[in-house]
Amino acid sequence: MDTASYSYTVDLKDGYRLLAIDSTNPGKGPHGMTQERVNWIAEQCAKAKTDGKKLIAMMHHSLLDHFTLT
Repeated sequence: MDTASYSYTVDLKDGYRLLAIDSTNPGKGPHGMTQERVNWIAEQCAKAKTDGKKLIAMMHHSLLDHFTLT
């Protein structure tokens, strides 16, 4: 668990690990997160690889800019 936010990981069945990312930090970087949280996410990705887990990441806010269909 990231003690500075509500981000966490949990192991699921069949070798999967869920990475739940709290992205609600208005005004923090272009993606709404502090550098510390980005570092924590990178650490969790590396740990999942070391542990042989298939990682599934989820967050409320999009990492990409929204677009309009015309």
